[in-house]
Amino acid sequence: MNDRPQFRRILAVVVLLGVSASAHRPATAQDRQVRFRSIGVDGGVPMQDVDGFIWIAAADGLVRYDGSRKVVYRNDPSDSTSIPHNTTGRPIPSASGGVWVGFPGEGVARFDPATETFRRFLGGVNVSGLFEAADGALWVGSREGTFRLDPNSGVVKSFPIDAPDVYQFVEGSDSDVWFGTSRPREAGGAMLYRVPAGSDSLDRFVRYDPADPILGMPGFFGLPRLEVLDDGTVLVGAIGLYALDMATRSLVRPAAFEPLAGAWVFQFSRDHSGKLVVSTDRGIFRFDTLGEPPTVLLMAGGAVHRAGPERRLLARLVERACDPLRSGSGQVLRLLDS
Repeated sequence: MNDRPQFRRILAVVVLLGVSASAHRPATAQDRQVRFRSIGVDGGVPMQDVDGFIWIAAADGLVRYDGSRKVVYRNDPSDSTSIPHNTTGRPIPSASGGVWVGFPGEGVARFDPATETFRRFLGGVNVSGLFEAADGALWVGSREGTFRLDPNSGVVKSFPIDAPDVYQFVEGSDSDVWFGTSRPREAGGAMLYRVPAGSDSLDRFVRYDPADPILGMPGFFGLPRLEVLDDGTVLVGAIGLYALDMATRSLVRPAAFEPLAGAWVFQFSRDHSGKLVVSTDRGIFRFDTLGEPPTVLLMAGGAVHRAGPERRLLARLVERACDPLRSGSGQVLRLLDS
């Protein structure tokens, strides 16, 4: 089937356009009568593939939506080209078309838009995270380890790590791939890893020490959020914001990061001018430079709840300004700047 979606942008961007219009003119009775139509899917956060289709990991299968109708893909035990399980993780887009999706205990599968079938890889693996690098390789985080998959040859490289869970993969401008993990099983285990571009070697950073003033904090369960800046600086978001000291291979908290001490970091994103924006449970902050304290774009708690509905919506969208919403995050932040 070669149908293309009737809309080319993710639903959040459509919402943002409406928010942008309403943020610059008085509310009218017509505005108050806006209605949202359910597409009848009980699932997670949607994402958009390169062809414009919206994908949702639903309660019982994988859903593709084109703006007017949806197709639900489910497991067929007699068909090896169906999805391997009806319980799916959040899909991610593939630059070559289609999507990747992970499964509990069933590995990963890639949807081929040309044949509308799924190709399975890494059967038996409990997938916790997926990332497609610029070279097309798929990185898989799982309870069984970390894997790099060449989707063309099917060759898999395994990287042993010291922790049970991989939280996030990121790729630097030098094509090095970094990933952060949960707290290691034993003291001395690493929590941050790097695979240099074109290499099969694994570099370890941030060794867990329960006596460390950062790593030993109550509730410091791992390194869930990473960002690699253009100059190679590695930022880590957890309980507070930190930078990686490459000389000591440990985390440090520069003075400019002190306003975020103790805050849960949800996401890193960039505004329309490329400045770093950090979303936390205390609010949304923008760093003009890493050497200066951040500008507060929006405070959490009472300030957000007392704000109008557009402002609350913007706060929620920026907190989720990663994979599927990254294309719209600049528009969100431009409105916050106004």
